Amino acid sequence: MSAVRTVMVLLASVIVLMCTAAFTSSAKPAKNASNMPVFRAYDVYLDTDNQLLAAWQIEVSITGENESVQATLVGVEGGEHEAFAKPAYYDPAALHENQIAERIVLAAFSTNERSNLPSGHTRVARLHVMLDDNETYTPNATLIVSATTDAQPINAQIEIVPANGGTE
Repeated sequence: MSAVRTVMVLLASVIVLMCTAAFTSSAKPAKNASNMPVFRAYDVYLDTDNQLLAAWQIEVSITGENESVQATLVGVEGGEHEAFAKPAYYDPAALHENQIAERIVLAAFSTNERSNLPSGHTRVARLHVMLDDNETYTPNATLIVSATTDAQPINAQIEIVPANGGTE
């Protein structure tokens, strides 16, 4: 009985080894480190000079070295002033793969009192983006509209930069 048991254990071991070999040979090869995605954060600033900012809408995109940009918006944070501390509004469908390579529209408004609205240079949003490591990317932002209280349009300058003074 001992010989039969030994043969069964050997047979079971061979089957396990064969299954393991078959599984590992059919598994996808791991990406090398140079193809791993990277995550970057970009700050969006509006400068209204001395005018109060109550509402804004922008269009954001990411461009790369070539036409096949691999960039995905993975999150949106609010701004630095409490009037825009909540994340901007956007279409959640914009979070699908590569949409930010085309464009994403973000907007926010505040019903705060005039005394509690920002003016001057203020961060209104932080964007978190997943990028293909093999590319050099440029964030682009276009101001669609900015307004002060009573929905009065104001001139503002827009700037989008790597968060925390980071570099590309």
